[in-house]
Amino acid sequence: VYLEQGLCDKAESEFSACVKIDGLKNEAFYYLGETYFAVEKYEQARDNFIKALNLNFENSAIHYKLGVIYFKENELESSASEFKKLLAADRENIDAYYHLALIEMAYAKYDEAILKLRKVVNKRSTSDIYVKIAEALYKSDNFEAAVEEAQKSLQKDAACVDAHYFLGLSLKELKKYRDAELSFNRCREIDPKYYRAQLELGIIYN
Repeated sequence: VYLEQGLCDKAESEFSACVKIDGLKNEAFYYLGETYFAVEKYEQARDNFIKALNLNFENSAIHYKLGVIYFKENELESSASEFKKLLAADRENIDAYYHLALIEMAYAKYDEAILKLRKVVNKRSTSDIYVKIAEALYKSDNFEAAVEEAQKSLQKDAACVDAHYFLGLSLKELKKYRDAELSFNRCREIDPKYYRAQLELGIIYN
């Protein structure tokens, strides 16, 4: 009840007391992990989720949360393993596909990442998904397709600074320097601290 109400301190006290009374109560470890996850105490959350799993607690949500934690800790192989377990239980889980795509991008496996992101965008056509596709396409030297995806992102959110940035990068590679300049300047208008756009403008001007 406390966790559902957002009273995380009270939830932590309650579930901590439960595991002290009964160290084999897997649900208590799980909900204690959920409580720590909610307040971004990821190390404690991870430890309690693992204890719950070791006590045969099985819930697809635990694999999602562990996947996110490992991703934040840059433990990419462990993160991928958890998201694959999540997909084994739920083949259509969009969050799992999205995070696996991000992991594949980190390993420069752009074609595999794009395939997964296409699955995601079919069900969640948001600006941030389109911009990730644009990024993967740009990094795989598919500049014209990257322009198209960045433009789709901007149709969803005209203030998406990353979309303007990858649009500018792709246009620059296509030697459309004036259009690229406009995109990078738009980045700076939206976020004056977006230093990457300033660097690209310096390259164009020189």
